[in-house]
Amino acid sequence: MILVIGEILIDMVGNIASNSLQLEGKLGGAPFNVASNLADLDVDTTFYGVVGKDVIGDFLLDQLQEHKECLNLFVKQKEDRMTTIAFFLKDKGNFQFLRKIGADYCFNKEELISFPNKETKYVHFGSLFLSNKEARETIFEVIKEYKKQGKVISFDVNFRSDIFEKDEDYISYYLKMIEFVDILKVTKDELEMLTNIKDLSEALKKFNNKKIVFVTDGENGSYCYYKNKLYFKKASKVIPVDTIGCGDSFMAGVLSYLYNLNLDNILEEDIEKILSRGNECGKRTCLVKGAIHGYKSLKDLED
Repeated sequence: MILVIGEILIDMVGNIASNSLQLEGKLGGAPFNVASNLADLDVDTTFYGVVGKDVIGDFLLDQLQEHKECLNLFVKQKEDRMTTIAFFLKDKGNFQFLRKIGADYCFNKEELISFPNKETKYVHFGSLFLSNKEARETIFEVIKEYKKQGKVISFDVNFRSDIFEKDEDYISYYLKMIEFVDILKVTKDELEMLTNIKDLSEALKKFNNKKIVFVTDGENGSYCYYKNKLYFKKASKVIPVDTIGCGDSFMAGVLSYLYNLNLDNILEEDIEKILSRGNECGKRTCLVKGAIHGYKSLKDLED
């Protein structure tokens, strides 16, 4: 089983037309997207997250009912907290987070420590919690316990500048989290930000102690760094309908393939297949509206 921990929120996609702002709300949050896509790829998956005791939280819980058959869900509502909103204006192309007294990082340490069972092989984390000191301390303690249990830790940097204060040393938070990680995913820009090195190969040497690292480069394709060797897979060209969640879908694709391998002994032919699956998952997601359900099953993806 893969346990996914992190934010579930509402993606508000806006479009300006005829001098009015039109909004459409959908289930979102990078780790939730990863969990949902893993379930669609026939991987036994559990998602843990927190929403607010508010109208949006109620809406999300209602929407989750359709996921119960394929995805194990543990989503709580937190009193006196608000559900996080990710606002995306199509013309601008960037997310803005509305997150006052947010619920998404209100994790219970004891609950999380006891959560994995013997079948839990991987634990994948989202990154929004890094903006809150108490949540950082909680998750770092939880991961230490998971490592003692032999769990494989996965993390997608998924950097969002607007969740931090202007003068905050946020890079140190990501680097601290990465210390615990076995499987790491970054974008090309995030890699440069974290290492202050422009050359991809040189920057990746900073993470030689990771089991495996994936670097996405948008429409160009993706890289895999494994045992000091760099691999690349070009992406096929498509006309995107919606790019929201493509990186999350890529993450689900690579995790679904890695899950059945020994991380210490991955063949080159498997790395090729891992990148191909990740790219294909990302492509399928950009051909539909919304961040999830770009494919119905692993068979659907491979057909």
